Amino acid sequence: MKELVSFTFSALQAAPESRSENRTMKKVEGYLQEIWDYGKSIILTAHSGGKLVGWICLWEVSTDMMYIESWTPVVHPDFNEDEIASALIKKSIEYTRNQGRKRLEIFLMGMTDDMRPRYKKYRTWYELQGMPQGGEWAYMVADLTTLESGEMLLPQGFALRPLVAVSNDEIYGCYYKTFMASGDRRFLDQTDKQKRGNFEVFFDRSKRIEEDASLLLYYGEQIVGFIIIIFIEDVQ
Repeated sequence: MKELVSFTFSALQAAPESRSENRTMKKVEGYLQEIWDYGKSIILTAHSGGKLVGWICLWEVSTDMMYIESWTPVVHPDFNEDEIASALIKKSIEYTRNQGRKRLEIFLMGMTDDMRPRYKKYRTWYELQGMPQGGEWAYMVADLTTLESGEMLLPQGFALRPLVAVSNDEIYGCYYKTFMASGDRRFLDQTDKQKRGNFEVFFDRSKRIEEDASLLLYYGEQIVGFIIIIFIEDVQ
């Protein structure tokens, strides 16, 4: 763990496009400790001459799929980044296939304009291993210290109820119909097993949920909408 923290901190500081000014040793240590402690994570490492030169993390979060941790592999720019990154991605694909899973994905989170140079590099790495871009998400932030939301008014017949009081089985029908009608290419491209597996990941009740803000929208006794708010620890 100590070696992984030291290497990652050094690699992020040395990479010109990695927002190194926002990376502290404490943040890196907290980030890696969270991965380390999570029971369903696999870290694959690359070595040269007995020295750590890169790593990639996989998440076993669905019975039919695996995810690659956002913005990995991490490779130190002093080494051949393209060669090492390609080897780690290729190994991740082989590992996922050998585990009997049929789909591997990565989300490059926090995509802002200043992250474009880094994204271009990562996109090339993944495309060379047969993983083309599937789509691009919008990234939106609310500053709750200044945002005025105003009074919430619901049309007649609609009501809000706490999500935590309802099982995933009851919610899934609304989730499935919503995304089937949405035109979401990622969702439509998945098998039914993968659709349900991803739902269980996003609605994982073992995570700490903001109960007052995680809500279901009902029309009569039918669920017609949902929102779930999950706490994410920010290591300072």
